[in-house]
Amino acid sequence: MFANQEEKESIRRHLESLLADPLMVSPFDEEKRECFASNPRSLVVMPDGRLCKCTLRFDESEVGRLLPDGRVNINAHLLSAWSIGHLVDAPEAKRCPYKVLTQAGRQLGLVQLGPTC
Repeated sequence: MFANQEEKESIRRHLESLLADPLMVSPFDEEKRECFASNPRSLVVMPDGRLCKCTLRFDESEVGRLLPDGRVNINAHLLSAWSIGHLVDAPEAKRCPYKVLTQAGRQLGLVQLGPTC
């Protein structure tokens, strides 16, 4: 993987310097931080063709599938639910749509999901 120990150490030092820079680790104001899953254009493509919104909750965030013939099948209602923060400009839903969706579902008695992210 590395040509030699010196190259490995050089890369390690460079990565450590990036991690020490607060702008590299957290470039956003915490109040304005957004989860990529809240973006309507952001999807996780799973090896089996499932299209999900959240990388931490694959099974609970499936919104569609890539079909064998290359077409895409998306559930517009689920996609809209995950994107509600952008649709109505709701900062909390932009930070973690999973948290907002599960809280709403619990209040309505619709979901019995695990703890939030």
